[in-house]
Amino acid sequence: MKQSLSTETRDTKATRKERAVNPTATATSVKVTPDKVHEVLGKYMLADGFEFVLDLDKSEGVYLYDSRHNRKLLDFFSFFATNPLGMNHPGIKTPEFTARLLRAALHNPSNSDVYTTEMAEFVETFAQHAMRPHLPHVFYVAGGTLGVENALKAAFDWKVRKNFARGYREERGPQVLHFEQSFHGRSGYTLSLTNTAEPKKTALFPKFDWPRVLNPKVEFPLNDERLKDVKAREALSIAQMKRAFAENPCLEPAQLHLGRHAGRHGSLPALPRDHGRGGAGRERGGARRRAPGGTRIAGEGIPRARLERPREGPHVRVRSP
Repeated sequence: MKQSLSTETRDTKATRKERAVNPTATATSVKVTPDKVHEVLGKYMLADGFEFVLDLDKSEGVYLYDSRHNRKLLDFFSFFATNPLGMNHPGIKTPEFTARLLRAALHNPSNSDVYTTEMAEFVETFAQHAMRPHLPHVFYVAGGTLGVENALKAAFDWKVRKNFARGYREERGPQVLHFEQSFHGRSGYTLSLTNTAEPKKTALFPKFDWPRVLNPKVEFPLNDERLKDVKAREALSIAQMKRAFAENPCLEPAQLHLGRHAGRHGSLPALPRDHGRGGAGRERGGARRRAPGGTRIAGEGIPRARLERPREGPHVRVRSP
């Protein structure tokens, strides 16, 4: 009896010590069934996400498995386009890959200051497969919103310095031209750009009064009547842009989130091309080249591969999440 009690006491002490060192030992004992997920989350946070519950094991490829309703869903979402390989791709389930991923995830070092061989191997692999010769530098950011934030800061810095070089004595170039119904995130600068059908998520926060112009999006099917209408809206939008460009803004043309707002190919070349020598990004889907004598011309109708050339200055291209 005494021996049994002594053993139990030692086990209890050991368990308490383990819990003190590793508090997650008790947290992982919590089990929630799929039908209770939304109820549990709703007690502590705003749970206004999708109604299904993702099963990380049963989902495969382009299909998400909903364990709440026991069904498969065709994935057109891909977690805001951050899961291009699909669910449980064989290439990311090998023991070697999962071991490398787990080792990095357990420690999650601040890569901006602390370097590892894993980071260097990733950067070198990315450079070999994804980077273009005339864009030799990268800046990694976790998340689409912060990607937009940092791209805007780079554009501000470059534009203001260009204007200083042109003789301005004060900072010029802090304006960002953007479309109606655009989404670029909900943090910092992006709050001033996002204006989707969810105004409550950006309302009451301080925002910059940046120029916003009509979004000449295409409505499908594109028949003759709609084509005539979109051409009229394009003309109005371009007129609004030209007026706003008097203040030398940057242009942010991405139109994603809550459905993609597509524009007609080649609808933006009518914009002024110098904007104070490089204040705007180029249009999506088009390209630019130098005509004889140095005049810029639009690349509408000409394959991109024939027109791509190294740019004279930094080129920041922004995409939303």
